[in-house]
Amino acid sequence: MSILSMDNEDFYKSGFFDLLIERKTLTSVIYTFVSIPVYTICLIFIYSLFLLGIILSPLWIGIHILNATFKFLWYLSKQEEEIHEKYLKISLAKVSLYKPEEIGLKQLIAYIKHKKTWKRFIYFGLKPFIALLYGLPLFLFLGIIVTMVYAPISSVFGKIRFYSWYETDSFIEVVFIYFVSFITAVSLLHAMRYMIKLSSKITRSFLSR
Repeated sequence: MSILSMDNEDFYKSGFFDLLIERKTLTSVIYTFVSIPVYTICLIFIYSLFLLGIILSPLWIGIHILNATFKFLWYLSKQEEEIHEKYLKISLAKVSLYKPEEIGLKQLIAYIKHKKTWKRFIYFGLKPFIALLYGLPLFLFLGIIVTMVYAPISSVFGKIRFYSWYETDSFIEVVFIYFVSFITAVSLLHAMRYMIKLSSKITRSFLSR
């Protein structure tokens, strides 16, 4: 390493294209793909279980269903902290795991009185929609990459067509379009990473103590 590079304050700063070789980018992409269906399933399961518990609350089994629902909510909250730290390399403030010592109806009352139970309830209701927002840049990125691969293949003996919007047989135009598309694709990955960080602030506000 040269003295010049060591004296350069920007030497250790990440470049625009560095995220293409960072492991965190791959884990962020996987997280984005998985989070949308997983959190949607969690939303349906939690709210269905909660509704069933409310309906059956006059019976003793409804109390147990509601307790199981709230216990699952707190468990998922702890998993959120571990997922953010392990795969996204984003540190959240310590997420507590509430375990009331009471049982039955007294346990349910303890869960209901704890305001963070309802913050978690709201959070996992919103999470699938948040996941869709930070998943949008990734879907656009994939659309660009697919177009860049498919366009020349589909037009081997003719003009290169970019969907039905534009077609050309000019080598210079194709190079320019590919250059702009590549820069746009990398920018979308940056946008995805930024929006995940933004969503982590929402996670922190709902789940951390």
